[in-house]
Amino acid sequence: MDRVPNFACQLDPPAPNVLLARPRRATENDLRGPASSGDFAGYQDLKRFLIFALLGPPLGLIAGLWGILPVLNQSLTDPPVFDYHQIVLLPLAYIIGILPALLVAVFDNALARRGIGRWVLWCAMLGFCASFLPLSSAFAMGFLHGPAVLIFGLIGAAPGAACSWLAGRGEPPTPAAVAARGERGA
Repeated sequence: MDRVPNFACQLDPPAPNVLLARPRRATENDLRGPASSGDFAGYQDLKRFLIFALLGPPLGLIAGLWGILPVLNQSLTDPPVFDYHQIVLLPLAYIIGILPALLVAVFDNALARRGIGRWVLWCAMLGFCASFLPLSSAFAMGFLHGPAVLIFGLIGAAPGAACSWLAGRGEPPTPAAVAARGERGA
């Protein structure tokens, strides 16, 4: 009869200094996060994505229901519809709008890292284009057509510009942006 070895008793016991060591206190460098040089680059990226993810879909809902819809109703000689009960559509706005908002956030982050100017305008244009992503199946089936469909782009352009502006406020300029300003100013 073969004997089964007991591996539990073959483990090495921990070194005695490990058992007696005090836990290390958190320092300010530990609280800075992923950026080791103190520039908080990791937190700036996280802040940017949170701004776009949390504010993008509600701003798109506001732009669509309380901005574009009353104008369209007025153009059709109907009374404008402004109702605060439309706020129940907020979960649907997050479901539909989170992917385009995060796409614009990735683009905005790339612009910020490269120090490209007029980033708000670029993000507004990408937001205009990205707002058609949820409508792509309707386009493919032929339900939406004509030039009037382009007004749906404003649902993504306004939040793209607003979130980009909010994410870029208070951010120190990148070295590339400072160098570009220095060459233009001289």
